[in-house]
Amino acid sequence: MMLSLEDFDEFFAELNGGNQPFTWQVDLLRFVVETGQWPQQIVAPTGAGKSSVVDVHVFANALSALGQAPRIPRRLHSVVNRRGLVDSQFEKAIRIQERLDEQANEPGLLAEVHKTLRTLQEPTASTSCLSVSLLRGGLSNRSLPVDDPASCAIIAATPDMWGSRALFHGYGSSRLARPRETSLLTFDSVLVLDESHINQQLLATARRVRQLQDYGRDLGVPHLQVVETTATPSTNADHVSTIGVQAGTLDASRDQALAQRMHADKFLRRVAVPKWNGRPGNKSLVNQAVAEVETLLRAPERAATIGCVVNHVDTALKVASELRKKDYIVELLVGRMRPHDLAELKRLRPKLLTVEGDPTVEVVVATQTLEVGVDIDFASLVTELAPATSLAQRMGRVNRLGRFQKSEVLILQPQSRDSIRDDHPPYLGADLVSAWEWLDGLSGSVNPAALASSPPPSSEPRRALLQRLEMRDLDLLSRSNDIQAIEPSLEFWLRDSLESEPAAGGVIVRELPADDTSAVELLKTVSPTDDEVFPASLRILRQLQEDLTSAKGSRTTASSNGYPHRAFVWSAGEVSQLEASDNLKPGDVLVIDHGKVFTSEKVATQEPTDRNAPLPVPRERITVYFNDRFADPRIKEFFRKAVDTTSEELTLRWQDAFPEQGLVSVTASTSLWQDLRANHDEAAWIVVEQAVELLEDPEARQEWSPSDRVYLKDHQEDVAQRSEYLCSRVGLDGEFTQQVHLAALHHDDGKADPRFQRMLGNVGKGDPWAKSENRSNQYIRRRTAQSGLPLHWRHEQYSALLLAAQQLENPLEVSDLSVYIAGTSHGYGRDSFPHTSQQLLLEGSSNKALAKRLFDQGYWESMSQHLAREYGTYQLAYLSFIERAADAQISKEGR
Repeated sequence: MMLSLEDFDEFFAELNGGNQPFTWQVDLLRFVVETGQWPQQIVAPTGAGKSSVVDVHVFANALSALGQAPRIPRRLHSVVNRRGLVDSQFEKAIRIQERLDEQANEPGLLAEVHKTLRTLQEPTASTSCLSVSLLRGGLSNRSLPVDDPASCAIIAATPDMWGSRALFHGYGSSRLARPRETSLLTFDSVLVLDESHINQQLLATARRVRQLQDYGRDLGVPHLQVVETTATPSTNADHVSTIGVQAGTLDASRDQALAQRMHADKFLRRVAVPKWNGRPGNKSLVNQAVAEVETLLRAPERAATIGCVVNHVDTALKVASELRKKDYIVELLVGRMRPHDLAELKRLRPKLLTVEGDPTVEVVVATQTLEVGVDIDFASLVTELAPATSLAQRMGRVNRLGRFQKSEVLILQPQSRDSIRDDHPPYLGADLVSAWEWLDGLSGSVNPAALASSPPPSSEPRRALLQRLEMRDLDLLSRSNDIQAIEPSLEFWLRDSLESEPAAGGVIVRELPADDTSAVELLKTVSPTDDEVFPASLRILRQLQEDLTSAKGSRTTASSNGYPHRAFVWSAGEVSQLEASDNLKPGDVLVIDHGKVFTSEKVATQEPTDRNAPLPVPRERITVYFNDRFADPRIKEFFRKAVDTTSEELTLRWQDAFPEQGLVSVTASTSLWQDLRANHDEAAWIVVEQAVELLEDPEARQEWSPSDRVYLKDHQEDVAQRSEYLCSRVGLDGEFTQQVHLAALHHDDGKADPRFQRMLGNVGKGDPWAKSENRSNQYIRRRTAQSGLPLHWRHEQYSALLLAAQQLENPLEVSDLSVYIAGTSHGYGRDSFPHTSQQLLLEGSSNKALAKRLFDQGYWESMSQHLAREYGTYQLAYLSFIERAADAQISKEGR
């Protein structure tokens, strides 16, 4: 069957419980399909189904793949300023992905969409037709499809996570991964910024990114498209394309459910709170909130869960605690929950955060997390006074589908407007006064139709002027592999307020060896993941830093609670021991030993009240054995053998001893643990890792193959062929396809260096290899140390030199652009490389003079800047991204 626009009703119904799309959702799809562009604005009230942009994106890409629509962006980025809501968008995308994959081999429309979307992907991709990713923590998430530029994808992210990557400085990203992530998020992409009125600076920056892309060359691939979705748009102009909802023009048949939502029973009641001061944990506010929630719970007509939304995490923690003391069934939902804990909540109560709800839960206590993007449906709500736009969003969580009667929204406010001061963080006093006056003007009903006729006033701007991203700024930011003395402050381009301090990093709890050196080595071997991170503000991180690195005791001495008095910091992909003098930055994640109590209700806080320390998150497919706490004599034997046994030999012996574990890699610490009883040294720890984990390590894949040895000539030809395929899939212009293909054909020429071949284990074994045979990461590190290569020697720097030498002989066939793509494919060369010409080459090299010109005399930097002016900074990153994706795909396949 051939898909058409008319099939969207059936497609939508299949994914949404049989419900057909509303008129505005169909209009949105039609606009995208007819213009090839997303509208600049989606203006729709709470409850209108703005999350359906994901459904529209998927179906529009299927139509585009069949030629039934113009070429549209492959990746949709759903960005919202609440971590919990990012999770909600991610889960919606996952449900769509799973539903399409389940129906892949069944007759019907979903199977056709699945088959069509698969045509966009590389031939050996997974069986899923969609890529779905999440960006919401202090660590770069490996689920980002950086190796898959052609697939239809949905990425859910917080503003800082998305915006920092758009500026080549992704929070939590390694320096070398930055340009790939930038390309993934800014090219062939549409940004849908939810509740854009509270993200004006990011909105301006995203639109400026698009403008800077437009100044560069047209690659044939869609530039970034930016959509603001809100009930209070920031731009009201005739030239702005808008799709939206108007209460008076709803279609009687298609929009019946929407009309019911728009006119739902929802009434306002305002409650004065004695001694209100707008501060976190205010006792008077906590007591009043608890009392009002109890009153609503006792109402005979209560039909569902009661919501309580407050402005601070500390207040939410205290309200939840007081209600639990009264034996009510309470769940807490704040943006600073550890993803693992949130996943556990959703596993135990899968319907709680849906419109269906969980009737066994009497109260949900939350912060601003529930303001937007979550389809929860409360019977009634108790909320603290907040800016008008925030109140309107909170009201939208009540009687969302119009199925309850006599639903109430209770606003807890000061006894007098005069009690509101200039500032009540996280809000301005002026915004609270404006909200008070707006509430005064409401007639009593606060359903969407009433709010549409009396819209909430926008909040006061936190900045007098928004910062514009200039070309000179981009030049500096795009030098992503350089370690700069002072890292640029991205807040100027990302945040509406430069005063508040949002959650900027996180804390991870781990079981670690007692020795500091062994602990650092283990953290490098088993990297932290987002699932482990307790989001935390810099203030909380600095308090932990003071607690754990102060002069109260040795870092390796156990505290009175039994945990070592120390901490480690994971920053930009690197781990080190935390010192008292270290300056923590956004994106930094502290790793601490299990035993330290730093949470209240499982949330990181400055005043912890939990009795027990949070437990570490177990890692799938990875097991760590510690020498000082493992008694099994079979394992003990391996600690002794590890000292004088290569990693590959240790792995083979392990597989013989434990065949039930299947194909694994065994890595032992190089740092030693002394067995005082036997008077000899042993490995401090052993990590047993399932092979699938190794395949997910992009750096290991560049030098290690899961199959047999890979010859350099074969590998480069395979990568070149795959790069051509990817270029055709994304629609890259023919001129640029040739440049990417040539770069791919020579991207690993530098691996022919005899020292590199020695590192791979190819000494006198014939033609050059691209990758060694099946080996562990530890083996690779050991061979590198024995090869004679300088520290951090980069084969792609040498590859760029060799291609530049060809350019001198054939200037018409080899361009500066292809040399640049080959040199920057792994993230280096932006704008510099680690080594001078003398360090790069062996003595007697015929390319010494050219290398000196390129890398010692500044020509590489000059060439890079010239190319950026000619083609565009984002365009250069994207071309390298395509070549690198082809390389990564071939490496994953063991070729």
